Amino acid sequence: MCSMAIDGALSKCDEMIALLESSVADKTRLPKMNVDPDDPWASTIQPPAVVYKEKCPKTGYLMTKPFERNCPMPGAFQGDVSYLDGMLAPITSGKKASTSAPAKGDKPAGGAGGAPAAAAGAAEGGMSKSQAKKEAKLAAKAANKAKSGGGGDGGDKPAQDAPKPAAAAKPAAPAAAPATEGGATVEMWEKAMMKVGVVKEAGFVENSDKLYICQVEVGEDKPRQVITGLRKHVPQDQLQGAKVVVILNLKVAKLAGINSEAMIMATEDATQGEENRIVKLLIPPANAEIGEQVHLQGGAPSDKTTKTLKSSIWDNVKGALRVKSGAATFNSTPLVVASGPLVAAAGIPENAEIK
Repeated sequence: MCSMAIDGALSKCDEMIALLESSVADKTRLPKMNVDPDDPWASTIQPPAVVYKEKCPKTGYLMTKPFERNCPMPGAFQGDVSYLDGMLAPITSGKKASTSAPAKGDKPAGGAGGAPAAAAGAAEGGMSKSQAKKEAKLAAKAANKAKSGGGGDGGDKPAQDAPKPAAAAKPAAPAAAPATEGGATVEMWEKAMMKVGVVKEAGFVENSDKLYICQVEVGEDKPRQVITGLRKHVPQDQLQGAKVVVILNLKVAKLAGINSEAMIMATEDATQGEENRIVKLLIPPANAEIGEQVHLQGGAPSDKTTKTLKSSIWDNVKGALRVKSGAATFNSTPLVVASGPLVAAAGIPENAEIK
């Protein structure tokens, strides 16, 4: 049955070669063509005037000029079956293919050496059925290219491929919110939950000269426990009972081994150096209600706040919080609550940080 299949393949090849011979019977120089008549895209794309098709007078191969000066595979287009006979010799010679598995580390026959190397290796040591089928398909494909004049590899430069239909354009992605100071956007700000609170208790953290432990009411069922590093900057009696601005949806932190469930916002001025750093509480309106949510002037309290704000987003938001003309701002837009704006304490300079 294998022999019949091979005979059939060879018969087909003979027919194609006969057709090729008849197309190049006149060995004189054949006329130029602007496009390949068998190219399905010939009617849609017109190549430049300097690019044209011309059949090789010796083999009939349709070359793309000026990129191909000669037939890139003359051995496959000689008008006889010698090229195919060489490739199919291991099958037609009747040698039994080796059934033993290759030793570990050995390369299979017909590897990187290409079709000629594969045929030579097969002739020496036999060829598997799958390899034989593959070689036969390659041979038939080469002959079919000769008939149609398709471009091939080789020559001075590779032939131009037939143009492919353009892929459908993808819908444009929605525009991202514009980034401003520190890369922060309004979309990032809207994820932060900042409210007015009141410090009900302010005590010292044991074994620390920098930290207070506070209980801060923010309009929830119970106060939030806050560990803050304000001890060297804000006297205890000024902190206790003070209205403050608190960021509520940061990840719970542990300071001095104690959980801190929020952060009290303050202004900082380090223009005179770290040793002379000035830190003062950010001030909400005196008549502000406990639990009033901070928002941007001209807007409304955000309903897009997240349960836990990512530290990367908070770093961007915090970087855009500055004192401008005595007011607390985000990207130069004042921060307000229902009862009025948030302001910095007296003496805090322009562009001081808020954190």
